[in-house]
Amino acid sequence: MLDLPEARRLIQISGAITQISKRQRLATNVGAFSRTAQTVAATPGVKRLIRFLNLLAEFDTAEWASIAFDLNQTMIRRLTLSHLPVIVGASYTAEKAALEALVNSPDRANNVIWITNRQQGKTSTLAKFVAALMVLSPHQGSLCCIYSTNYDRATELLKAAKMYLDNMPASHPLRPEVLTNNERSITLRTVDGSVHSVAARPRSADSCRGDAPAAAMFDEIAFVQEDFWYKFAYPLLQVGKRVFTCATTPAPFGSFFSRFVDTVKERNKQHDFFFRVINHSLVCEDCEAREVGEKCAHRLMLVPPWKSVLRFHLMSKLVPSARKEEFAAEVYGVLAKRNNGYIPSRLVDAWRARPTLAILTAARMAPVYVAIDPPSHQSSAFGMAAIIYGEYGEVAILGLAEVRATRCDALQLQAVVGDFVIRLRKHKWVMHRPIVPIIETNNNGVLALSLLRVIERHPPTVMPFVKAYFATDVTENIGVRTTEATKSAMCMASMSAFLDGRIFSAPDAITSGRDAFDPNQDSVAFADAADQLALQLVSFRDLPDGKISGKVDSSQSDDVGMAFMMAVYWSFTCRALNIVGGGQ
Repeated sequence: MLDLPEARRLIQISGAITQISKRQRLATNVGAFSRTAQTVAATPGVKRLIRFLNLLAEFDTAEWASIAFDLNQTMIRRLTLSHLPVIVGASYTAEKAALEALVNSPDRANNVIWITNRQQGKTSTLAKFVAALMVLSPHQGSLCCIYSTNYDRATELLKAAKMYLDNMPASHPLRPEVLTNNERSITLRTVDGSVHSVAARPRSADSCRGDAPAAAMFDEIAFVQEDFWYKFAYPLLQVGKRVFTCATTPAPFGSFFSRFVDTVKERNKQHDFFFRVINHSLVCEDCEAREVGEKCAHRLMLVPPWKSVLRFHLMSKLVPSARKEEFAAEVYGVLAKRNNGYIPSRLVDAWRARPTLAILTAARMAPVYVAIDPPSHQSSAFGMAAIIYGEYGEVAILGLAEVRATRCDALQLQAVVGDFVIRLRKHKWVMHRPIVPIIETNNNGVLALSLLRVIERHPPTVMPFVKAYFATDVTENIGVRTTEATKSAMCMASMSAFLDGRIFSAPDAITSGRDAFDPNQDSVAFADAADQLALQLVSFRDLPDGKISGKVDSSQSDDVGMAFMMAVYWSFTCRALNIVGGGQ
């Protein structure tokens, strides 16, 4: 028997669907497009567009795509609007107003980010649109490249587009001539004589560098590597009229694409629609903010007809509490706002909003703690953080840095560390105070020792990490070792400092970058390093394998976050043992 809350939800959905039918339902049959076109002059571009819209309507009758869903039809209109130059060709500029009126999109964007939940018809919608481009676009050459988390996933979208072509009767007046066709690409000649190709592409930036499509489709873009997006994909938009469509289920909290989406949403609020975020979450913003998404019935009219609302309700009852957020992301399309990390974002945001610490009251020889997290493999980032304690427990951040360098090139690392310490020594709160170096030795004790020697060139320094004080987790007279136990303690110590509101940025805090060893590199600002630290701190969490990491995805770093937490934790142990002097 259906319980009362579920019955109430279904009644609300029924009422909402009725309202949509009255106000928003977008017809997709041929006659509807023709009636709309009667108010628009039949110019060459308009004729091309009408033919394109009619073809889309024909594709809607395919057996696997015959269930109409207004939400996805609206997405087709958005995509049509953003792809108009690819659909109508050279006449686009002269006929722009008439063409846009005919498309009748609810909003406009140069490029679209479509975030939706699973089984919402995303792949079928994109495939239908790509198929229509294949058949009728006047573009010559590379028409569309499809990218995804891997080659196979990109190929699946291409296969889905080909299904629409294969479904066209041989006698169809628009059926194109297929020139080449294999698993990963197709080249064809349209009835108008245009020869173009659509290809599924690998996720390697190096393998795709020669790509120059008129349009690019990114399926599950939130789960590709950050380097692929910023080193290859995003720069493609430099070419005028190239169009991006990014479709994905919600990105993991703290991932590069969730940050990109946040930036786009802010730009959208400023009426900048170079990218537009379309979020088809089944949970309204109010219920999401109150964290009662599983009870929300305000947007369930967006559930497609092939899904069961009752099943949603029954499924949610079987999801353990630890998995509720994943269920909300995958089934309801909710963008994650948190990730059960060790340090809540509200505490880190409070630090970033807090004014710099104007005055530091501390003992004359209170030490400065400088932590270094060296690169852990051949080429990665390494982080540095410098802190000092005030008389009342304040933790003032004197410097932060995260620099990409090659592990085997010790000269690069030494140059950056040297530059960092030189700048630190010039700070008014440092001057002649002793420096306590905290260097991780996990992966290379020799490298750690070489970095220690750089710091020792700028005395005075104090080395507390000896067996007399620490029985485990140190490399005597060099540095410290990070284990899962110490990493957990680092997170807890840092959380405590943020919770007490003791973290401050010092005035004129310093940083360093690759310009320390390469004069052609631009200098960096402390504010950028602080933003990077904030992002990484809120990302530290327990991974399924039991490890703690701030790397939400494989391309994200956590080095300056690790350096900061090392500084907080190991400085606490030194102060607790009273082994560094200076009244600390």
